[in-house]
Amino acid sequence: MAKILIVEDEVIEAMALRELLLRLGHHVLPIVTKGSEVANVVETECPDLVLMDWYLADGTTGIEAARRIPAGSGTCVVFVTASDNAQVRAEASSLGYNVFLEKPYGDKQVRRAIEAASGGPV
Repeated sequence: MAKILIVEDEVIEAMALRELLLRLGHHVLPIVTKGSEVANVVETECPDLVLMDWYLADGTTGIEAARRIPAGSGTCVVFVTASDNAQVRAEASSLGYNVFLEKPYGDKQVRRAIEAASGGPV
């Protein structure tokens, strides 16, 4: 199973996602709420996947945080968003991220997003 970092500023949302991922058998790192912390956590913890909310607690966007992830880290990013926004998709795609998880979601949607980002069944 995957080692996953949740980047989400809504604590209740983050905890619910954490519990869902644990039920699916994944290893979940401590939750990050600020975009400015993402790169450091990726460097030290080496997650397979980051589930990244679009708006973060320190006023940064998920795309800004994703830009700070070191190239060559091997970490996949799935953007979690409350709306199917063309601008969000275009910005993420410009960095090579093409997998999105739309709120509200359930086990099935999370599983599919992880599979799409990692390139195989989870």
